[in-house]
Amino acid sequence: MEIINESQLEDIINKYFFKNKELYLLEKYAKLISNIKYKITDDSEIKTAAVKRINGKLHYIFFNRKFLEKSIETYDDLFFVFLHETHHIINGDLIRWNPMINFFYYNVIFDIKINSQIIKDFFKEGYHFLNKFYPDKEMVLNFLLSPNFRFDELNKVYADESLQKKILKKIKKMKFKDEYLIKDKNKFAELYIEAWFKKTSADKLYFKFKEAINTEKLKNIEIILLGSHKGIGNGLYMRFGNEIELDDMVKKDNREQIIKVIKKIFEEDREKQIKDVVSTIQRRLIPNVGRRESFLLYKNIYPVFFPNQIYDECPTYKGTNIYIDVSGSFKDELNFIYKLIESVKDFITEPIYIFSEYVTTIDFEELKNGKVKTSFGTDFDEVLMHAFENNFKKILVITDGVGIIKEENKINAIKKKMEIYLVLLEESEEYMNPWEEIALKKFVLRKNDL
Repeated sequence: MEIINESQLEDIINKYFFKNKELYLLEKYAKLISNIKYKITDDSEIKTAAVKRINGKLHYIFFNRKFLEKSIETYDDLFFVFLHETHHIINGDLIRWNPMINFFYYNVIFDIKINSQIIKDFFKEGYHFLNKFYPDKEMVLNFLLSPNFRFDELNKVYADESLQKKILKKIKKMKFKDEYLIKDKNKFAELYIEAWFKKTSADKLYFKFKEAINTEKLKNIEIILLGSHKGIGNGLYMRFGNEIELDDMVKKDNREQIIKVIKKIFEEDREKQIKDVVSTIQRRLIPNVGRRESFLLYKNIYPVFFPNQIYDECPTYKGTNIYIDVSGSFKDELNFIYKLIESVKDFITEPIYIFSEYVTTIDFEELKNGKVKTSFGTDFDEVLMHAFENNFKKILVITDGVGIIKEENKINAIKKKMEIYLVLLEESEEYMNPWEEIALKKFVLRKNDL
């Protein structure tokens, strides 16, 4: 399908969407669609389509230009991909997975569940797109990701367990070109049935996936997904915060640039000044009858003074609290960390905190000399709990990003509208850093190895 620009893309999706008023999610979608923008990209990291969330508010859906031209043939195809990406938002997939678990397994599971949900509930035309997109059903992953049942039996197969059992038996007898990927054929068949037809959670399906598939042999397999939560290679490009774009000249070694950008952000933040509303009680002769005064008047006692509540605005500046991870790359980047903190010391609130498996304090001189206490572990939950207990509104976390954060702490940080600035000393290829989902801005240290 030839689409010239983003405006045309948005117009097609909006018109097609509002023609389909039978969609059971119309009310949710009508609100969601107003907060979605569209981008056509040539970025090779986004091979299909992708959804990106900025500052926790506006969503962008990216479409790869070649994907639009070669794989999207009809408006039905385009609309199905749109529904697929928006379901990642509606289902909460962007904040649900465990970052210490392999992304790819979850991506496959999320895609199956979303494809099933769309086809079953309101857009059966997605059946045709998936069978075009994953044509070779003799390949294990293609088989998992596409509907392997008859189009004219769609409604029946979702509701009829006897039909599901027939599919189960069929799968157990099938031979695949890449049969070596299957660890247990029975569990593989059960995985398909539960992912497509049952309301099994993504977490439970993850463990079933590992029981059914030889995950070690899967590492060399490449498949294009409609949604990938790693943001590299396929599909769904998930970023809650903003990664600061840096000039090409400094991409190899951007230490100085990061320091300048963070300082500028903090300067602008201070200029805005947070205004606290202060409530005071003053005693006046002018009546302002409260519960106490009503009771006294009822007893025929006339108060000498009446309370008068006054509200005033008190401009204050709330500095940023710094947490430094001393469990990983700290020793290699001590000079950078020291320079960063020195440059923003007018905008931070002391003391400076360091953490490994617990949070403690460090003074500026100790930091300069590299004298720190560490247990060599990492506990990000300790950082957030410490910030919650102290009612910190803004924190800067300097870390290598490898660790986990409990879901309830992520949700709590979002509810409290905590501003989290993240400096990644290095970015892991294996693990998604859990701060991604809740960080307002992210800075990645690019090191010059020359």
